[in-house]
Amino acid sequence: MKKSAFPYKLMAKESVTTLGGNQPSAKRRRVRVYPLLICLFLLVHPLALRAAFSPRTVLEDLYHRQGLGEGSFLLEIEAVTFDGTRQDQARIKVYLDESGSQLVTFEEPERMKDDCYLVVGYNTWILQAGMRRPLRISAQQKLFGQAGIAETVGIDYLNDYRIEESTETETEYQLQLVALDKRTAYQRAALWVGKEGGNIQRVRLLAINGQPIKELIYSNYRSINGHEVGEITVKNLLMEKDQQTTLKFLNIVEKQLPPAAFQPLMMNKAKQIIGTGSQE
Repeated sequence: MKKSAFPYKLMAKESVTTLGGNQPSAKRRRVRVYPLLICLFLLVHPLALRAAFSPRTVLEDLYHRQGLGEGSFLLEIEAVTFDGTRQDQARIKVYLDESGSQLVTFEEPERMKDDCYLVVGYNTWILQAGMRRPLRISAQQKLFGQAGIAETVGIDYLNDYRIEESTETETEYQLQLVALDKRTAYQRAALWVGKEGGNIQRVRLLAINGQPIKELIYSNYRSINGHEVGEITVKNLLMEKDQQTTLKFLNIVEKQLPPAAFQPLMMNKAKQIIGTGSQE
């Protein structure tokens, strides 16, 4: 009400001179321009706000469309490694717990069926045949081919990073992220998100000093039981640059395991727990 009353208060203070008794003065005509300007501002301003680029909104949209941040799930993944002359393949199962922990087992190849990986918070363990107890390792360590543990179980760009810088082009958004905790596997990440479709096109994972470590190329997005995911091609930028590993999601289903499955000292019984205590 105050904005609409504003010009009329000015008019009350002006002395009005008329010709013929009913023609407004020049001053009065100028004052009447303000309501039109105010209306135009109120009309255009919300449109400008809606069109503004919000980096946080871009990450939130990615997070919610993937739909793996809340609940417990089983991801079935096919991993294929190329080195230019030969190919190796694996079938991987990733169990995501609602607590944030992740358990990884192998269905193929035969030589890796006894391998087990566990991620709890910022701690990662491996258990292989012949080992008496789990060994703590880095989440950057290779899981299969060029694919590390962190990018296979999933990197949470929304909650584990802060946005340091962002830019916008005609076709994509570019986000520069910095990890919130020094224990995060990759301390920096650069994301390229396409405007058409709103999906990640490319990610570069970097060390704290900015040295590139890996590059992830995303393609062939599709929806699996309501979860929007794409194939991920992983390239190691530090070594073996002629090699790459592609991760393809075969299936995503809700599956809850008993808490014991995510205990490091129970890793030697992980498959037994999965077989007898899983709940879909």
